[in-house]
Amino acid sequence: MRSKSSGRTNFQTFFVSQEPSRCPRIPALIRVGKRLAKQKLTSNAGGDLSVRFGRRVVITTAGADLGSLTSNDFVEVVDFDFSRVLAVIIGSDPPSPELPLHWLIYSAFDDIQAVVQTCDEEVLKLAEKRNDLPQTQERQPCGSFELARETLRVLRHSKHVILKQHGVISVGNTLDEAYKETIECYQTTLDSKL
Repeated sequence: MRSKSSGRTNFQTFFVSQEPSRCPRIPALIRVGKRLAKQKLTSNAGGDLSVRFGRRVVITTAGADLGSLTSNDFVEVVDFDFSRVLAVIIGSDPPSPELPLHWLIYSAFDDIQAVVQTCDEEVLKLAEKRNDLPQTQERQPCGSFELARETLRVLRHSKHVILKQHGVISVGNTLDEAYKETIECYQTTLDSKL
Protein backbone atom coordinates (compact mmCIF):
# COMPACT_ATOMS: atom_id res chain seq x y z
CA MET A 1 0.00 0.00 0.00
CA ARG A 2 1.21 3.49 -0.76
CA SER A 3 0.01 7.01 -0.50
CA LYS A 4 0.86 9.81 -2.88
CA SER A 5 -0.35 13.15 -4.00
CA SER A 6 -2.62 12.98 -7.02
CA GLY A 7 -0.85 15.67 -9.03
CA ARG A 8 -3.48 18.16 -10.23
CA THR A 9 -6.19 16.93 -7.86
CA ASN A 10 -7.41 18.62 -4.70
CA PHE A 11 -7.24 15.41 -2.66
CA GLN A 12 -4.78 12.78 -1.51
CA THR A 13 -4.80 9.33 -3.06
CA PHE A 14 -4.13 6.18 -1.09
CA PHE A 15 -3.46 3.16 -3.28
CA VAL A 16 -4.51 -0.08 -1.58
CA SER A 17 -3.54 -2.16 -4.61
CA GLN A 18 -1.72 -1.66 -7.90
CA GLU A 19 -3.93 -4.27 -9.58
CA PRO A 20 -6.10 -3.06 -12.45
CA SER A 21 -9.84 -2.93 -11.89
CA ARG A 22 -11.72 -6.05 -12.91
CA CYS A 23 -14.95 -4.20 -13.51
CA PRO A 24 -16.76 -5.93 -16.40
CA ARG A 25 -18.14 -2.56 -17.60
CA ILE A 26 -14.74 -1.14 -18.60
CA PRO A 27 -15.05 -2.30 -22.27
CA ALA A 28 -18.36 -0.41 -22.52
CA LEU A 29 -16.73 2.70 -21.03
CA ILE A 30 -13.96 2.46 -23.63
CA ARG A 31 -16.55 2.22 -26.44
CA VAL A 32 -18.44 5.27 -25.16
CA GLY A 33 -15.20 7.25 -24.89
CA LYS A 34 -14.35 6.45 -28.51
CA ARG A 35 -17.88 7.43 -29.65
CA LEU A 36 -17.67 10.76 -27.83
CA ALA A 37 -14.27 11.51 -29.36
CA LYS A 38 -15.39 10.46 -32.84
CA GLN A 39 -18.35 12.84 -32.56
CA LYS A 40 -15.96 15.56 -31.35
CA LEU A 41 -17.91 16.01 -28.12
CA THR A 42 -14.75 16.29 -26.06
CA SER A 43 -11.17 17.41 -26.42
CA ASN A 44 -8.28 14.97 -25.93
CA ALA A 45 -8.14 15.14 -22.14
CA GLY A 46 -11.40 17.01 -21.68
CA GLY A 47 -13.80 14.58 -20.10
CA ASP A 48 -14.36 11.74 -17.70
CA LEU A 49 -16.41 8.58 -17.58
CA SER A 50 -17.48 6.62 -14.53
CA VAL A 51 -19.80 3.80 -13.50
CA ARG A 52 -21.05 2.48 -10.21
CA PHE A 53 -19.49 -0.91 -9.43
CA GLY A 54 -21.25 -2.29 -6.37
CA ARG A 55 -20.37 0.12 -3.56
CA ARG A 56 -17.40 1.40 -5.55
CA VAL A 57 -16.91 3.71 -8.52
CA VAL A 58 -14.77 3.03 -11.58
CA ILE A 59 -13.54 6.29 -13.15
CA THR A 60 -11.05 7.44 -15.76
CA THR A 61 -7.59 8.41 -14.61
CA ALA A 62 -6.33 11.99 -14.52
CA GLY A 63 -5.65 13.25 -18.04
CA ALA A 64 -7.03 10.18 -19.84
CA ASP A 65 -7.83 10.75 -23.52
CA LEU A 66 -11.40 9.51 -24.04
CA GLY A 67 -10.71 8.71 -27.68
CA SER A 68 -7.90 6.28 -26.96
CA LEU A 69 -8.87 4.69 -23.65
CA THR A 70 -7.54 1.31 -22.58
CA SER A 71 -8.33 -0.71 -19.46
CA ASN A 72 -5.25 0.90 -17.86
CA ASP A 73 -6.98 4.30 -18.00
CA PHE A 74 -9.41 3.39 -15.20
CA VAL A 75 -9.12 3.09 -11.45
CA GLU A 76 -11.51 1.62 -8.93
CA VAL A 77 -12.46 3.93 -6.08
CA VAL A 78 -13.07 2.01 -2.87
CA ASP A 79 -13.94 5.09 -0.83
CA PHE A 80 -13.75 8.86 -0.80
CA ASP A 81 -13.45 10.50 2.62
CA PHE A 82 -14.49 14.15 2.40
CA SER A 83 -13.44 14.94 5.96
CA ARG A 84 -9.85 13.85 5.23
CA VAL A 85 -10.02 14.73 1.50
CA LEU A 86 -8.72 11.25 0.71
CA ALA A 87 -9.47 8.82 -2.11
CA VAL A 88 -8.85 5.10 -1.53
CA ILE A 89 -7.96 3.57 -4.89
CA ILE A 90 -7.30 0.25 -6.61
CA GLY A 91 -5.05 0.92 -9.60
CA SER A 92 -1.72 2.48 -10.41
CA ASP A 93 -2.52 6.02 -11.58
CA PRO A 94 -4.28 8.98 -9.95
CA PRO A 95 -8.02 9.27 -10.60
CA SER A 96 -9.62 12.15 -12.43
CA PRO A 97 -9.59 15.43 -10.50
CA GLU A 98 -13.39 15.32 -10.91
CA LEU A 99 -13.66 12.25 -8.65
CA PRO A 100 -15.29 14.20 -5.77
CA LEU A 101 -18.07 15.34 -8.13
CA HIS A 102 -18.68 11.84 -9.51
CA TRP A 103 -18.53 10.26 -6.03
CA LEU A 104 -21.09 12.73 -4.64
CA ILE A 105 -23.45 12.13 -7.57
CA TYR A 106 -23.46 8.39 -6.86
CA SER A 107 -23.85 9.04 -3.13
CA ALA A 108 -26.81 11.38 -3.63
CA PHE A 109 -28.73 9.38 -6.25
CA ASP A 110 -29.11 5.63 -5.77
CA ASP A 111 -30.58 5.13 -9.25
CA ILE A 112 -27.64 6.67 -11.11
CA GLN A 113 -25.31 4.00 -12.46
CA ALA A 114 -23.19 6.03 -14.91
CA VAL A 115 -21.79 9.54 -15.37
CA VAL A 116 -20.49 11.01 -18.64
CA GLN A 117 -18.57 14.29 -18.39
CA THR A 118 -17.53 16.12 -21.54
CA CYS A 119 -16.17 19.49 -22.57
CA ASP A 120 -16.93 21.34 -25.80
CA GLU A 121 -16.14 25.05 -26.03
CA GLU A 122 -18.88 25.77 -28.58
CA VAL A 123 -21.60 24.28 -26.37
CA LEU A 124 -20.31 26.19 -23.35
CA LYS A 125 -20.31 29.49 -25.27
CA LEU A 126 -23.85 28.92 -26.56
CA ALA A 127 -25.08 27.97 -23.08
CA GLU A 128 -23.78 31.30 -21.72
CA LYS A 129 -26.40 33.07 -23.87
CA ARG A 130 -29.33 30.97 -22.66
CA ASN A 131 -31.16 30.73 -19.38
CA ASP A 132 -33.52 27.91 -20.37
CA LEU A 133 -30.90 25.14 -20.13
CA PRO A 134 -30.15 23.10 -17.00
CA GLN A 135 -26.89 24.67 -15.86
CA THR A 136 -24.97 25.75 -12.80
CA GLN A 137 -25.18 29.43 -11.87
CA GLU A 138 -21.52 30.12 -11.17
CA ARG A 139 -18.16 28.92 -12.47
CA GLN A 140 -16.66 26.70 -9.78
CA PRO A 141 -13.17 25.15 -9.54
CA CYS A 142 -12.62 21.68 -10.99
CA GLY A 143 -13.14 18.95 -8.40
CA SER A 144 -14.47 21.35 -5.78
CA PHE A 145 -17.24 20.70 -3.29
CA GLU A 146 -18.94 23.89 -4.54
CA LEU A 147 -19.06 22.51 -8.09
CA ALA A 148 -20.49 19.24 -6.78
CA ARG A 149 -23.13 21.02 -4.67
CA GLU A 150 -24.32 23.16 -7.60
CA THR A 151 -24.36 20.14 -9.91
CA LEU A 152 -26.42 18.08 -7.45
CA ARG A 153 -28.93 20.92 -7.15
CA VAL A 154 -29.54 20.92 -10.92
CA LEU A 155 -29.53 17.10 -11.20
CA ARG A 156 -32.63 16.97 -8.99
CA HIS A 157 -34.57 18.21 -12.04
CA SER A 158 -32.54 17.06 -15.05
CA LYS A 159 -30.41 14.15 -16.27
CA HIS A 160 -27.80 16.54 -17.69
CA VAL A 161 -26.19 19.74 -16.45
CA ILE A 162 -24.05 22.31 -18.20
CA LEU A 163 -21.28 23.25 -15.78
CA LYS A 164 -20.73 26.97 -16.31
CA GLN A 165 -17.53 27.54 -18.34
CA HIS A 166 -16.46 23.99 -17.55
CA GLY A 167 -18.29 21.12 -19.25
CA VAL A 168 -21.37 18.92 -19.37
CA ILE A 169 -22.39 16.20 -16.90
CA SER A 170 -24.94 13.59 -17.98
CA VAL A 171 -26.21 10.76 -15.81
CA GLY A 172 -28.24 7.63 -16.34
CA ASN A 173 -29.48 4.35 -14.99
CA THR A 174 -27.19 2.81 -17.61
CA LEU A 175 -24.08 3.98 -19.43
CA ASP A 176 -26.04 4.12 -22.69
CA GLU A 177 -28.67 6.34 -21.06
CA ALA A 178 -25.98 8.73 -19.78
CA TYR A 179 -24.45 8.81 -23.27
CA LYS A 180 -27.86 9.56 -24.85
CA GLU A 181 -28.43 12.36 -22.32
CA THR A 182 -25.10 13.85 -23.42
CA ILE A 183 -26.19 13.77 -27.07
CA GLU A 184 -29.56 15.31 -26.18
CA CYS A 185 -27.90 18.11 -24.22
CA TYR A 186 -25.56 18.90 -27.09
CA GLN A 187 -28.34 18.83 -29.69
CA THR A 188 -30.60 21.08 -27.61
CA THR A 189 -27.80 23.56 -27.03
CA LEU A 190 -26.54 23.56 -30.62
CA ASP A 191 -30.09 23.94 -31.99
CA SER A 192 -30.04 27.44 -30.52
CA LYS A 193 -27.54 28.41 -33.25
CA LEU A 194 -30.17 27.97 -35.94
